Amino acid sequence: MVLTEVKLRPGALAVLTRKARPRRRRNICQHRFAERRNLILFNPVPGNTYSTTRTMIAAYQMVMPGETARSHRHTPNALRLVLDARPRAYAVVDGKQIPMLPGDVILTPSWCWHGFQNESDSCVYWIDFLDAPLVHFLEPMFFEPYPAGVEKTGTGRRALTDALPVYRDSEPT
Repeated sequence: MVLTEVKLRPGALAVLTRKARPRRRRNICQHRFAERRNLILFNPVPGNTYSTTRTMIAAYQMVMPGETARSHRHTPNALRLVLDARPRAYAVVDGKQIPMLPGDVILTPSWCWHGFQNESDSCVYWIDFLDAPLVHFLEPMFFEPYPAGVEKTGTGRRALTDALPVYRDSEPT
């Protein structure tokens, strides 16, 4: 099996100036039909329709004020780089509530339950990085929605984040 026949190329995507694009999509598609508004940053070469690099996908994501992106889990690992958020926006990873503030990196290892809640008064934006193309190639691709829809804090197994300090302004918390 060949990973891909498409010859990917280097490029630059002006992501930080693109807030208007997902914001415009909120008016096109209601939250009840697409709670995850994202723009996939695919490599724009002929024949490629999904991946950013051969083994990674990046997507620019937005959750509006008062919205919840229901919990789920999947085999790809994920890293989320928070671009813009206010207090009261957070991820729940394996039952642990993790605040989302600009510059934060949130790690979601394979098969960990995770979802997002935005209780702030403004949109929260981040970039997702997942190894989905690699996992798909290796064939252990699985996805499962959380049975109750939204995971409550304190319900999961010990999260990876329990062992990692959170650093903001050079002070561990």
